[in-house]
Amino acid sequence: MLLVAVVIVVCFLAALLPFLFPGAVIALFGKLLNDALGDPLWNLVPAARGILVTSGSGGPMLTLEGVLAVYIPVLAALFFLQRR
Repeated sequence: MLLVAVVIVVCFLAALLPFLFPGAVIALFGKLLNDALGDPLWNLVPAARGILVTSGSGGPMLTLEGVLAVYIPVLAALFFLQRR
């Protein structure tokens, strides 16, 4: 369970990189991750379009609000599961 939590935290930090360092080479991994997570969210939750997911040059990608909306509940659930 701890390994899953570490992977989720690393992915969360990587997803924040494009917003913290726009245009930097280090942000490319986060941009790819946001693009990969944006496609299913765009298709499965049409109400999220424009707020959590926006259409970019490479297809739908997560916005900053989308990153927080996806990762914060997952991190909270993992935190509470580890406290048991």
